[in-house]
Amino acid sequence: MEIDQDTPRMTPEELRQAGEILYGTHWQSELARAIDVDPRRVRQWITRERPIPAGIRNEIILLLKEKSRKSVEYADYLDQQF
Repeated sequence: MEIDQDTPRMTPEELRQAGEILYGTHWQSELARAIDVDPRRVRQWITRERPIPAGIRNEIILLLKEKSRKSVEYADYLDQQF
């Protein structure tokens, strides 16, 4: 995936919020697995030890959209049961 140099980087707060939405309170390891990075790297991002790479924003957006799509599909399935 080519990243536009103007793509803004996520803030640690945005990453934390997205992680909690995706995986709940114990989100760091699950997010690391989903984006194929070491869990220590995620911790470094949220403590500002290392900058969050610009491309992570796009990966997180895709994960959030996929979770949303699956949630709507399952809600529709449950709704059709009655």
